[in-house]
Amino acid sequence: MIRSDKSILIRAALFIIPAFIVWKLLVGYTVIPVVAQTTDYTIKVLYGELNPKLTYQATAQEWQLETTLFRASRPYTNNTYKSDLKLTGFTVLPIGDLDKFTIGLPLFWLLVLISSSHKTKHIVKGTMILVGVIYSNTILLVVHKILTALQGEELLRVYHEPYIQLPPSPPIWLVDVVKPVLDTVGFMSILIIPVWLAFCYCRRLPEPPDNSEDNPPVTIPE
Repeated sequence: MIRSDKSILIRAALFIIPAFIVWKLLVGYTVIPVVAQTTDYTIKVLYGELNPKLTYQATAQEWQLETTLFRASRPYTNNTYKSDLKLTGFTVLPIGDLDKFTIGLPLFWLLVLISSSHKTKHIVKGTMILVGVIYSNTILLVVHKILTALQGEELLRVYHEPYIQLPPSPPIWLVDVVKPVLDTVGFMSILIIPVWLAFCYCRRLPEPPDNSEDNPPVTIPE
């Protein structure tokens, strides 16, 4: 038992640094770009009237959502004709750092590397599941930012040339529902789901006992 525990500790020490190095490289060049692109498409479907665009701000090193929302000088009614209106830019909603949703990946890889007998297959399958969870986290985060912005300012309008239109008006309770769901899924994606996946992939069924010595073969006389 002690020898087995030492073996697990040695493998964990050997794999922990490579797992985090691969995570850092993979997140920046593959996972986050794919998640961001998919999220951008989904938000365009959900909130197309805002003309949203998810972009990365290199200076601030954070993701942000550009929209055609603007704060009007007075409460224009819906579809107000305003042909001479010129917008100077986009209304930007800060989204923040998306890397935090991916911290569960190296944890999952490490657990599989030290425990699984089918490492490559389990890492590929589990990573795909976790990327799906990361995508869900990102969607919830962006939706929460949009809902908060829409409820925080009564004079917000959207300009679709040449008309000023009212933005969607979500119910007040929706923000209160999305926020705890976002927090819960975020926590689970970092710790609970990676550990659970690793446990499901790495558990071994007990081998049937070998009773060959207790029950020797019986020779049937001819």
